[in-house]
Amino acid sequence: MDLERGYPSARTFNDEFQKRSSDLRLMVSHMEDRADLARRIGSETIIPEHARDLAIKALSTELSENLSFFSHYLINFINLGMQGLCHVDFETEFAFLGDGIVQTDRCTLYIEEERLEIPIEIGTRYVQSVFGSPDKQNPAFLEEFYKDKEVYYDRALGEVSGRCGLRITEELFPNHCIHAVLKLPAQTLIENRNCLQ
Repeated sequence: MDLERGYPSARTFNDEFQKRSSDLRLMVSHMEDRADLARRIGSETIIPEHARDLAIKALSTELSENLSFFSHYLINFINLGMQGLCHVDFETEFAFLGDGIVQTDRCTLYIEEERLEIPIEIGTRYVQSVFGSPDKQNPAFLEEFYKDKEVYYDRALGEVSGRCGLRITEELFPNHCIHAVLKLPAQTLIENRNCLQ
């Protein structure tokens, strides 16, 4: 460890990065297992209602605490990746349903091109922090936001082609809504830190 700078030396950096990547995967797997357990308990009619409610409440509290810990760990992981010039990218799929309503469908972290589905709450918070007001929930604003970010990351990180992307689809029937898939370097989560708190 390079104590003067506070991060791993070059020879141990890859090991540390891989270890933390593995830790993230374990955390996500644990949270998925606990959420699945909460769903199964909720649908189990044999368990008395009061006991079922207490169990679900305890699991919900645990999941909330786990998500908070995961978010802090994710910030540190993204920072570590930036120090070692490792590619960590963030992609979220969401829809503007009208009347200011936003729905997040998927949230993915790309760690050196390897995908990790992360808690959807992070994508929801990100989309709300960037596109929360109804005047921003349109294709023109999405495209402008994306182009500004792409130029910014090209300057800040060097060549980022393949790491950024935006796909917009408009659904006209039965209801008008806008679907989007947005991919950017994961430091966008740090720049919108309130989505990780």
